[in-house]
Amino acid sequence: MLVSGVFATVLCVAGAYAEGLSAPSASQPLADALDAFAKETGYQLVYRSELAIGMTSKGADAGLTAEQTLH
Repeated sequence: MLVSGVFATVLCVAGAYAEGLSAPSASQPLADALDAFAKETGYQLVYRSELAIGMTSKGADAGLTAEQTLH
């Protein structure tokens, strides 16, 4: 999953995204992971960038929905 429970709130704004990730996402700096997620889904993510400093995503499996990916 991209965002751990420690990470505050990510607000998704826009479109319908139900089919899931087309490819797995490797563990990477959190800001990079959120940027890749936004590009794949077409969602706009709103978050305080300083909260992502020094944080790393856990990665995500292909096929996960947007909600599952962000948990």
